[in-house]
Amino acid sequence: MSKIGPYQVGDVVFVKTVGEINVGRIGAIDLTDRWLVLEDASWAANVGRVGDALKDGELKEVEPYPAPYVMGLDYVLSMTSWSGPCPYPQTPADD
Repeated sequence: MSKIGPYQVGDVVFVKTVGEINVGRIGAIDLTDRWLVLEDASWAANVGRVGDALKDGELKEVEPYPAPYVMGLDYVLSMTSWSGPCPYPQTPADD
């Protein structure tokens, strides 16, 4: 089974990439072609304080993806466990 560090298919993760933060359940990992699929994924437009978000499982502004989200592993900067909702419900934008 493919793994990324301690994470494997089925784990719910908080992923920081070069340009965004996503949360979701790992649906597939391809180490050969270097991509990761997140199911029940959401883009976190505003996480607030990262430490608080990870501790409390709450994000400030969130947009759920309507389908699985595929990202290139070359753009993943960091990944950690996510204890919040998955899928995360849409939240209103801060005005």
